[in-house]
Amino acid sequence: MARRRSKSRFAQSSGGGGGGGLGRVLAIAVLLVIVGGGVALAVIDFRPPTQTVEKVIPNDRFK
Repeated sequence: MARRRSKSRFAQSSGGGGGGGLGRVLAIAVLLVIVGGGVALAVIDFRPPTQTVEKVIPNDRFK
Protein backbone atom coordinates (compact mmCIF):
# COMPACT_ATOMS: atom_id res chain seq x y z
CA MET A 1 0.00 0.00 0.00
CA ALA A 2 1.56 3.28 -1.13
CA ARG A 3 1.38 6.35 1.03
CA ARG A 4 0.21 9.58 -0.52
CA ARG A 5 2.17 12.72 0.10
CA SER A 6 0.03 15.68 0.87
CA LYS A 7 1.22 19.18 0.05
CA SER A 8 2.07 21.41 2.93
CA ARG A 9 -0.21 24.35 3.58
CA PHE A 10 2.78 26.63 3.22
CA ALA A 11 4.13 25.18 -0.01
CA GLN A 12 4.32 27.65 -2.85
CA SER A 13 2.51 26.69 -5.98
CA SER A 14 4.43 26.79 -9.22
CA GLY A 15 1.45 28.28 -11.04
CA GLY A 16 1.19 32.02 -11.45
CA GLY A 17 -2.35 32.41 -10.18
CA GLY A 18 -3.16 34.24 -6.97
CA GLY A 19 0.28 34.39 -5.38
CA GLY A 20 1.89 37.39 -3.68
CA GLY A 21 -1.00 38.39 -1.45
CA LEU A 22 1.21 39.78 1.32
CA GLY A 23 3.32 41.79 -1.11
CA ARG A 24 0.22 43.29 -2.65
CA VAL A 25 -1.19 44.25 0.76
CA LEU A 26 2.09 45.89 1.78
CA ALA A 27 2.30 47.81 -1.49
CA ILE A 28 -1.24 49.10 -1.06
CA ALA A 29 -0.53 50.09 2.56
CA VAL A 30 2.60 52.03 1.55
CA LEU A 31 0.69 53.74 -1.26
CA LEU A 32 -2.10 54.75 1.14
CA VAL A 33 0.40 56.19 3.61
CA ILE A 34 2.09 58.26 0.88
CA VAL A 35 -1.20 59.53 -0.55
CA GLY A 36 -2.59 60.25 2.93
CA GLY A 37 0.55 62.19 3.86
CA GLY A 38 0.30 64.25 0.68
CA VAL A 39 -3.35 65.05 1.34
CA ALA A 40 -2.57 65.99 4.95
CA LEU A 41 0.21 68.35 3.85
CA ALA A 42 -2.09 69.94 1.27
CA VAL A 43 -5.01 70.44 3.68
CA ILE A 44 -3.41 71.40 7.00
CA ASP A 45 -2.57 75.09 7.31
CA PHE A 46 0.92 75.34 8.78
CA ARG A 47 1.61 78.85 10.01
CA PRO A 48 5.11 79.98 10.86
CA PRO A 49 5.65 81.16 14.43
CA THR A 50 5.53 84.95 14.67
CA GLN A 51 7.48 86.94 17.22
CA THR A 52 8.19 90.67 17.42
CA VAL A 53 11.88 91.49 17.55
CA GLU A 54 13.08 94.98 18.51
CA LYS A 55 16.73 95.80 18.21
CA VAL A 56 18.32 99.17 18.85
CA ILE A 57 20.83 100.16 16.16
CA PRO A 58 23.27 102.92 17.14
CA ASN A 59 23.37 106.05 14.97
CA ASP A 60 27.10 105.60 14.39
CA ARG A 61 26.40 102.76 11.97
CA PHE A 62 24.50 105.07 9.61
CA LYS A 63 27.39 107.49 8.92
